[in-house]
Amino acid sequence: MPTPEELAADAQQLAHSEPSGSLASTVEQMLNKKRQLDAIEAQKSALQKEYDELRKVIVPRMLADEGLTGAKFPFGTLSLRHSMRASVPVERRAECREWCYANGHEDMLTVHASTVLGLANELVEQGQPVPDFISTYTEEVAVLTSTRKGA
Repeated sequence: MPTPEELAADAQQLAHSEPSGSLASTVEQMLNKKRQLDAIEAQKSALQKEYDELRKVIVPRMLADEGLTGAKFPFGTLSLRHSMRASVPVERRAECREWCYANGHEDMLTVHASTVLGLANELVEQGQPVPDFISTYTEEVAVLTSTRKGA
């Protein structure tokens, strides 16, 4: 997989070369650009997974091990954000739809994650039990607020 520097050098070279004007060479340039974009997307995806592992697993675990809920550093303030998440497993969506019809929640029938979360929150606020076909959990995410402008 080419590095970002190699991709930039290739792009620079193409920008300064004279296009031959033939359809085949232009389509080949198009293909090369697509390959470069695919490589960058793969790098971005891998980097996002590493970033998510740090902010959702490693840093919260380290804070918990230290008995902390946050920390201040010269480059920013670290805190934990807690968000409730909800979902309905695919194999239980028919059961969810039947329950929605039977309990006056026809407006919730899309069964999207945000809709399910809204339903779960509504039930909790009303003091009603959340049906067991709705899986809920709290996601803990480390958030770094930068103290430097432009960082």
